[in-house]
Amino acid sequence: SKATADEREFLVAEASAMTKSLYRTCLQSVEILRPGNGRDEADFAEREEAQLRMFDDDDDDATSTGGGKGTGTAGSLSAFSPPVDRSNELESRADYYAEWTRENFAQEMDCLATEPWREDDVARYLHFLRVGEERRRWVLKDYGFDDPFGDIFDPDRVDRFEKQATKFLENSYGSRGWLLAHEIAEAEHKQKGEPCIFDDDDDFVFDGPAGTAEK
Repeated sequence: SKATADEREFLVAEASAMTKSLYRTCLQSVEILRPGNGRDEADFAEREEAQLRMFDDDDDDATSTGGGKGTGTAGSLSAFSPPVDRSNELESRADYYAEWTRENFAQEMDCLATEPWREDDVARYLHFLRVGEERRRWVLKDYGFDDPFGDIFDPDRVDRFEKQATKFLENSYGSRGWLLAHEIAEAEHKQKGEPCIFDDDDDFVFDGPAGTAEK
């Protein structure tokens, strides 16, 4: 019906807006990583100092053996340790996370492209959205950066979308004579004569691509 088509169009537009917002925030977070911070500089300095100590150990070994090459552990390590390259390492890190972001969004952007939607389509999208924000926050925190974008992701908006999409699925499944996951579980419990674990007022959260419903 036209009402169903309009509802789906609204939900697709809402999902698109939330996805684009998260994508922009992720790429902006990558740019925060790119120049590095004090923790990065401390790590670079520590590694440079360690390399200098290795070369000093090489010189000591050479002197003690009459001018020959050092054969100690430090000497062997120094021969294979590349010099610290701040710019290259920071650029490589940022480029890695930028590419990782693009690949993940490209893989998940078709979550709601199917017709008709199924429970696991919506579950997959919501999982992607929420976990994507969690990982974005975690990466900045793990490298010791402040997060200036912490207020952009709106979990209440995602929750509202979930409720609207769940209602849409209920109507869509009902019109086709399909059973939702919790309805199947209810039927199985009743068939076995077991107490029903679902109530009419329960809210169901779809967790993960399997599309299973849990209380």
